[in-house]
Amino acid sequence: MTNLTTLCLQCGYSAEDIIPRISPPTSRDNILCHSNKCLTEDKECTTRFFVTEGQLKLATLENRITLVKALLGELEVTKDELEVAISEKKKLLHPIRSFPTELLKEVFLHGAGFYSDAREHFRSGSHSLDVKAAPWLYGQVSHRWREVALSTPLLWAWVLIFRVISQAKLK
Repeated sequence: MTNLTTLCLQCGYSAEDIIPRISPPTSRDNILCHSNKCLTEDKECTTRFFVTEGQLKLATLENRITLVKALLGELEVTKDELEVAISEKKKLLHPIRSFPTELLKEVFLHGAGFYSDAREHFRSGSHSLDVKAAPWLYGQVSHRWREVALSTPLLWAWVLIFRVISQAKLK
């Protein structure tokens, strides 16, 4: 009859691996550790067996720890990659993607001041040729917003022209 040991390929675990239990030192062990007294033959034999078996088990544990650390590293990389992938997929589900174009146009018109008095709107400091303000700004957000902004003629209906008077004409 053969003894088949099944090892986990990832971490090296085997159900047959028995981690030795380390019993607390007895009072006799404490006395022997602090003296030069000789061990009894039986005590020496059990101690040697424990040390030999313990060193073998220690080597096995160190190998398993190395394998488990490598596996943990792989799992952490996989977790990080999955978090990035989930984040990217969430972006695809963002509600603004399904926002109706007609409502987006209305939002743009309100933001550009179409429904307010032009003199009041432009008095606030923005002007129609400021590329950092509406409607120019909408085209910088995304491809879809650019298409919607460019296909909304009312956004481009207002142009504020400043009349500059030269100092020579003022004299």
